[in-house]
Amino acid sequence: MSFTVHEVDAAIARRFSIRGAVSSPIRVFDLADVGIDAASFLPRIAPTLHSLPLDPYDPSIAAEQLVRARSPELYRAHETEWLLFWNELGTLQFTNASAGPQFWSQYVDPDLRVELDAILPYRRRSCFQYLATSHPGQYKWRLRELGTRTFAQAVSDTRARPRKFTPSPHAVYGDEGILRLIAVICQIVCQTASVFTTIFRITLHQMLTYANSGAGSKPAPEGIHQDGSAFIVSALVVERHNVVGGTSRVYYAKEASPALEYQLQPGEGILQSDTHNEYWHGVTPIYPADPTQNAYRSILGLDIEFVDAKNLQAEL
Repeated sequence: MSFTVHEVDAAIARRFSIRGAVSSPIRVFDLADVGIDAASFLPRIAPTLHSLPLDPYDPSIAAEQLVRARSPELYRAHETEWLLFWNELGTLQFTNASAGPQFWSQYVDPDLRVELDAILPYRRRSCFQYLATSHPGQYKWRLRELGTRTFAQAVSDTRARPRKFTPSPHAVYGDEGILRLIAVICQIVCQTASVFTTIFRITLHQMLTYANSGAGSKPAPEGIHQDGSAFIVSALVVERHNVVGGTSRVYYAKEASPALEYQLQPGEGILQSDTHNEYWHGVTPIYPADPTQNAYRSILGLDIEFVDAKNLQAEL
């Protein structure tokens, strides 16, 4: 598969540096701020999320946590086999997103099997990566497509394990609005205090979370967490359909009160420091406004990781 290098203008980001001598490491923005027409962008991107495969890792992690808590000896007995099976989930996302709970169902007692059978996938997901480099002294960025590599986060929980998500469709990763979003966000990050690199690895995420359960669905099942990247767009909301809840929160420290609490509407996003300033974030569960109708919230996310110029070739 051949990939493209895009040259993208990010001059609109100049306005962010004019607003203050030091750019904030937490920003709520909308698509107009980054020079994107929401009226055409959102209807163009929204349908692509509905055709993504279901995320098999969510139910797998939930099943693992349940078995470890209720039957730790059984978990230890099958842990090696389970971790080998984990490597197959990337392929199984296209055919059986419930494969993780089914793995454990064959070993547990009937009561626990009933609970495992109730763990269902509820998010659709894809990702795609780019290498972003700036033109010195200019508001322009070169975005080199890298494709969908194995994804692992620099965290201390199960998200550190390699995961393989389906690639975003070309209609998304090559979309002019998506490329502009990435370039302008990269420029804004460069204008933030204490950021000195101009080379980033960018991971674009698409996620659609169903909220058809009256008990609520968690867009971020990790709770208050970090993503393991220097900066992130924790969410740019594409759709909120028949849902309530889904309030984004950013914290200066994990145990602190929220520094920002905001319910994003379609076309709005949050750019924030993640590990660079050691900020944390989370989002409240979403519920169906009308339980008789389909309910979901879809977003785009960006992970922005610093790349040392000495390691540039290793990224290609």
